Amino acid sequence: MPPLAAALGALVLSLPGGAVDGARVLGATVPAVEAALGTPSSVETLPNRRDLTYRGRLEVIFAGASSDPAAQTAWALLVLDPRATVPGLGRPLALAPRALESRLRALGLRETRAYRCDRRGCFGTFTGAGGTRLVIYGLLHGRRYLGVQVVPKPEP
Repeated sequence: MPPLAAALGALVLSLPGGAVDGARVLGATVPAVEAALGTPSSVETLPNRRDLTYRGRLEVIFAGASSDPAAQTAWALLVLDPRATVPGLGRPLALAPRALESRLRALGLRETRAYRCDRRGCFGTFTGAGGTRLVIYGLLHGRRYLGVQVVPKPEP
C-alpha cells in the first residue's frame, strides 16, 4: 500500500521543493500523485482544477482541464497535519507564527509577507527555489497550515 495512504505517522514535507514523504508532488500529474501517495480520501473536481485530499492531513491542488487528469499538474499542496515534519524546521505547525518565520528565514527563504491577519485571512509568505516556489503558512478554519505553491500559478 502506498506510504501516505497507509501511514499514520507524521508526513515529511520538503521546503521549498514540495515533495511529500520523498515523492515529488509539485509538477506531477494526478495519476503520478495517486501512484505515489495512494487513493485520496476525497476528490473535488472543478472545470479547471482538481483537489485531492488525504484524510484531512494533506491537500494537493491541480490545474488543467478536469476532463483529462493525466494532463492536470499539481501546482500547490497544503499540509494540515500538526505532526508533519520539515527537515531543518522540525514540526512547523507546532510553532507560533513568529517562531516559524524565524526558522523559514534560517532555511534561506525570503520573506515576502510577514504573518498578519487582514480581509484575505491570517497568513504569511516566503519565496524560495529562485522565486519559483511560494511557501505560505497561517490559519484555515481555525487550523494551522503550511503550503507550497508553484510560481507563477498556472492559468486555467
